Amino acid sequence: QTIVEEVIGPTFEAFLRIYHDTMTRVSAEAAYDFGGAYVETLAERLVPKPLFVYATYRGRVVSCEMALRSRRIIYSYLGGTEADAFPVRPNNALKDALIGWAHAAGYEWYLLGGGMRPGDSIFHYKRTFAPRGVVDFEIGRRVYDRHLYEEIVSRWRTAEPASEAEEVEADDRTAS
Repeated sequence: QTIVEEVIGPTFEAFLRIYHDTMTRVSAEAAYDFGGAYVETLAERLVPKPLFVYATYRGRVVSCEMALRSRRIIYSYLGGTEADAFPVRPNNALKDALIGWAHAAGYEWYLLGGGMRPGDSIFHYKRTFAPRGVVDFEIGRRVYDRHLYEEIVSRWRTAEPASEAEEVEADDRTAS
């Protein structure tokens, strides 16, 4: 069974548990293990509201996804699956239910993203949902108010560890 919720509902604690356990299992960097307060803040503030999709097996939630939305696109954002449920492929059922929901709601695209590295197993899994092939996707950045941008970055650098500030500095050099 699958569940699609447009608000944080009674299964949200299962989402947090499964997501955290998945990040631990795959040895994700700490920066990817978002806490409940972060997810709740997104759910409260984003417009349109994100979706929370769950797959259950034998009465328990075993796979979950938080999907962001724009006018025409559903974006796979955060999720996970309990390892002992892999044989019954709950994440496939979850994505199938989300695709059906999105189609019925008038969405045109479901953006899964790639993997951690080109051609990794995450990418290959996601590729199985793209029967017509991979669609290029790019992100761009343009600074319209350089003075305000510099002020914001300066404040952020003061508050963040040097290693993260150095990454932004490197991004700034490539964006100029």
